[in-house]
Amino acid sequence: MASFDYVIKDVHGIHARPATELFKLIKGRDCVVKVAKGDKEVPFKGVMGIMSLGAKQGDSVKFSFEGAEADALMAEVKAFMEANLYTDLQADLFQRDTGNPYDLNDEGEAYGSL
Repeated sequence: MASFDYVIKDVHGIHARPATELFKLIKGRDCVVKVAKGDKEVPFKGVMGIMSLGAKQGDSVKFSFEGAEADALMAEVKAFMEANLYTDLQADLFQRDTGNPYDLNDEGEAYGSL
């Protein structure tokens, strides 16, 4: 079994968009993934499980992995968390190519608003 602790940096905590992308990363892998915050642990079988933890900025969550792909998947999830849950929303918005938080990304979605 492999595991790691992660302190949530995103001002919105673990919200729907990163939870969905994280689930896509985990789904179908030869590994059982569980996520815990404090005394509450949930199997990561869907987006609502991880969101039910109510993990907010500053909270520590523990990801545990058991199965043939445990070590590899742990490394991928760890990298995903670092790359996709930003420390400071305003800094992220203003560091886009144009510097304008109201511009659209490649998918036609707004980067955000103030």
